[in-house]
Amino acid sequence: MTISGMTGFARTEGASEGLAWSWEARSVNGKGLDIRLRLPSGYDRLEAKTREAVQARFKRGSVSIGLQLKRDAVEQNLRVDIVRAAAFAEAARKLARRGLAKPIDAGGLMAMRGVVDVAAAQDDEDARARLDVAMLASLNEAIEALGAARDAEGAALTP
Repeated sequence: MTISGMTGFARTEGASEGLAWSWEARSVNGKGLDIRLRLPSGYDRLEAKTREAVQARFKRGSVSIGLQLKRDAVEQNLRVDIVRAAAFAEAARKLARRGLAKPIDAGGLMAMRGVVDVAAAQDDEDARARLDVAMLASLNEAIEALGAARDAEGAALTP
């Protein structure tokens, strides 16, 4: 029986549809399988497939998967959710009036999750589907590389 380790790290990178990304996969010891994901806003659609891919490869360990994105500057569109920004601003004003917080500025509002979205100018369903396929293929490479790192650790532990 081959012993598999529990710790490891892997990183893969990819690019498609005017977007560059990197997946980072980390694993530490754990009794069961604990999956923690960090996906950028707007990419929650990848969560289920990401969890499935991790569960297909690992049975134990605390596995953290992170996705970082970088769009080509030429391809960017800036979208501001005015309704959400106004709701955050009103909540901040109420807290400030009660002395529970400092007044919020525009920079603070823009930093709130979901207020600003940088999206591709040609965001369409076909492009999104192609992008998802490429990103998930890159994720699978990271998961396999993490598995190889854990296997190497296990081999080093085998007497």
